[in-house]
Amino acid sequence: MATHSKGHTLDVVITKCGDSLLCGEPLVRNTGVGNKHGHLTCDHHAVSFQASVRKPVLVRQDVTFRRLPAFVCVENFISDLRNCQDLDSDCTDANELVSGYTQLLTALVDQHASLCRKSVLKRPHAPWYNDMIRSAKSDRRKAEWLWQATTLSVHHQAYRETRTRVNRLLYEVKQAYYTTKVKESVSLGPSSG
Repeated sequence: MATHSKGHTLDVVITKCGDSLLCGEPLVRNTGVGNKHGHLTCDHHAVSFQASVRKPVLVRQDVTFRRLPAFVCVENFISDLRNCQDLDSDCTDANELVSGYTQLLTALVDQHASLCRKSVLKRPHAPWYNDMIRSAKSDRRKAEWLWQATTLSVHHQAYRETRTRVNRLLYEVKQAYYTTKVKESVSLGPSSG
């Protein structure tokens, strides 16, 4: 459908192939908006459509973790580790020794940094999100924490540089993702639905 007064298609509605986002066909109509002399102020027609958009259902997941900074007194941990009863020294089976030491160390770690449980929301995964972005965001958070802890201008500058790097990386990755999607849709040709 032409969306321009000269018969060209300039405005498009892009959806995923097989997606039921649109309810019916988009409508293209001349808005007829003009100035007080009757001249059209816009040479584009309006494209209107009904979209079936639902917020994704977020799923809760229980996670367990240890607050390792809770090792407040490393000396106590080392002392308890030294005072641990040794396993049966006559045991020659490696699997039994490994199992015994694992149980012993697990009990000791539980004593100093117990397991915590927390319920978190699992958010939808962005298709362009990758390990490089995850690492860059982690670096940004570390730089921000350092700056907040020291309030030094050199750390503030480092934080700003990592923040700019993350924003640029996100822009480039999103752009590459959507460019690929558009190229794929062009190679497939217009859909008949």
